Amino acid sequence: AKRKQTYKRKRKDDGAPVRALSGYNLFIKERFAELKKENEKALKSQDVNDQMRRVPPSNLVAQTGNEWKALAPELKAKYDERAKADRKRYEEQMAQYNPPDKNSGRKRGKSGYNMFFSAHVLRLKQTDTGVPSERGSVARLVGEAWKSLSPEEKSYYEREADKHNGMNPMKDEEEEEEGDDHA
Repeated sequence: AKRKQTYKRKRKDDGAPVRALSGYNLFIKERFAELKKENEKALKSQDVNDQMRRVPPSNLVAQTGNEWKALAPELKAKYDERAKADRKRYEEQMAQYNPPDKNSGRKRGKSGYNMFFSAHVLRLKQTDTGVPSERGSVARLVGEAWKSLSPEEKSYYEREADKHNGMNPMKDEEEEEEGDDHA
C-alpha cells in the first residue's frame, strides 16, 4: 500500500510581523468579541431563556458573514479605513524586519555512510542483478556492506564526506603534522 505524503506546515518566524487584517477580518474579530461577551452572560445566567438565546459556535461564522454582506457601505468603509491603517503598520514593520538566514535551517552534512550508500547503490545498479525492489532491502544490503568494510575503507568515505560538506581535512592533517615537527 502506498503511504500518504505528509506536508510540513511552514513555520512562521516568531519575530515576524503579524499580517495586516482586512476590513472583513476586523469586523469578524470585533463581532466575535461581542458575541463572546453575550454568550458568557447567557451561560452564567440562571434564566433558562437566556441560555436558549446563546448562539452555537457553528452558526457564528455563517451569521457574521451574512451580517457583513448586509452591512451598510458607510460602516464597511470604517472597517476598510482601519484595515488601511493596519496594512500601513504591517508594511512599516516589514521594512524594519530582517528575516533569519535561510541557511540556518540547512540540511545536515553528509556522513561517510551516506557517501558509501550512494556509491554502493550506483554499483548495484550496474550489476546484472540490479537494485532489489522490496522495501528496505537496499538499506539492508548497503548496511551489511558498510559493516564489512575495513577501517581504512570507511575513513576514505569519511574524507569524501568532509570534502562534500566543504571541510578540507587535508589542511587539518598538514597543520597537525607541522605542529608535530615543531614540538
